[in-house]
Amino acid sequence: MDDSTIVAGLKSWCEMNSVPLGGVLVITIQENRTTEFTSLVVDMDNEKVLPNFPADALTSYKEIRLGSLLVCYKAGLVLPNSFSTDASLPQHEAEGPFGCAPSELTPYKHRSTANDRAFRDFVQGSGHHPNLIFEVKKQVDNGPLLSTKYYQLKDGVVTEVQGPFTQKVHSFKNYKCASKDLFFGVDLYRADQSAGGNYHHMRLNPFTKLNPEILGSFFANAM
Repeated sequence: MDDSTIVAGLKSWCEMNSVPLGGVLVITIQENRTTEFTSLVVDMDNEKVLPNFPADALTSYKEIRLGSLLVCYKAGLVLPNSFSTDASLPQHEAEGPFGCAPSELTPYKHRSTANDRAFRDFVQGSGHHPNLIFEVKKQVDNGPLLSTKYYQLKDGVVTEVQGPFTQKVHSFKNYKCASKDLFFGVDLYRADQSAGGNYHHMRLNPFTKLNPEILGSFFANAM
């Protein structure tokens, strides 16, 4: 789907549900009790899909059920003046998933999960979790997205692998690196890409991850 199709569908949904049409809309749609989802950050005024939005602004949001879909969203957001989506911004090139020493990483809004050991091992570069894929989204803290990469951890070795992966495990962690002014969103996916169950509501995701099938189902249920 192109930006114009996505924005047109979202505007129709907003009008039908008295959701503000202006500003930025952040929305995450999950097929209930599955690992399938899509998340979007959309500049409704300029009719453009954005890669991300500052996570600090998304700590509260609304949730609704639409058929078999669980939808969480926040509308009418204002993009900070300091926020830029300029793809020419210099990249923070460094080795490893973070480019920061483990001691420099600070958990952001820490929440315990069933996969805490896997996250700790990944940060430290130790352990063995071959069934998991670690998706690392790197951005300037409260700023533009710099990269999205996927990693696997086997026998204490972290290796970059080719994505994307779509079958999400219900676990995520966020980290900040103050010395480099970076924010990291780390999500888990099933390495074998097989469908799985997810009995939890997904949180409002600050990153765009397009799943045309889920989005198509949302539009079909919403109209």
